[in-house]
Amino acid sequence: MDEFLRYLITEIVTNTDDLNIVKTEEPDAVVYTISLHSDDYGKIIGKSGKTINAIRMLLNVYNHNKESTAARKIILKVDET
Repeated sequence: MDEFLRYLITEIVTNTDDLNIVKTEEPDAVVYTISLHSDDYGKIIGKSGKTINAIRMLLNVYNHNKESTAARKIILKVDET
């Protein structure tokens, strides 16, 4: 799932050199903190959060289809660098 998220983000942003994704595992959730260039912040969030919600939905579908363990909640946090 980590590679899938990186692929999705790199296809959207312009400044891929500034992209950093940190994964944190919690008992009931997986938290991804996405740090990116300030010019790309709006591209990832999208109008009214539609892009980030679509990414989250795709990750949930991927998680349910590919992961053999029990599905956990996916949390995406976006930070500007």
